[in-house]
Amino acid sequence: HQVILLPGFFQPASALERLRARLEAAGHSARIVAFEGIGPYSVRPVEALVRQLDAALKTPAVLVGHSLGGLVARAFAQGVGADRVEGVVTLGTPHRGTPTALIGVLMGFGLMRSSIYELLPYSRLVRSLRPLPVPLVSLYSRADLVCPWWCSRLSSEVGLNLELRGVGHTELLEHARVFNALRTLLEDWA
Repeated sequence: HQVILLPGFFQPASALERLRARLEAAGHSARIVAFEGIGPYSVRPVEALVRQLDAALKTPAVLVGHSLGGLVARAFAQGVGADRVEGVVTLGTPHRGTPTALIGVLMGFGLMRSSIYELLPYSRLVRSLRPLPVPLVSLYSRADLVCPWWCSRLSSEVGLNLELRGVGHTELLEHARVFNALRTLLEDWA
């Protein structure tokens, strides 16, 4: 499988570099799609990020998205990129929105015309998400304070949930248990 890694809100693409290197070392073709934003930080609305991914991805791939990147992967797979997605794995993704996005709104991130509002519970984006025609797996942790576990869990009719104990939000990009779970999923889908 070709694996495409997608960064989260206000996260530089370089945050995914270690995971990319591990996947490459395990024999997978992996690359990072760096979303445009403020410098290296992705802050644009999901619709704009989906267009960027559409322009960057021409062949079938498994999408792995961290946080907001997981929402981009789902939106892409249920829309313009449906024919190019073999599976979606999300890491600490707020499938139900996250109340911590309200902190970002109060801190003024909303003034940047960013995707912060899309991360709120019951946002239009969150309400538009539906089951995918390909496997969808959510890796989440109860130790994730940015995207609490109950925001990351999928309903059983939508996808599979894998809980990783004691792994924080940004640790989801580097923890060995996350990599091992991802590697196992990729092997199962081969």
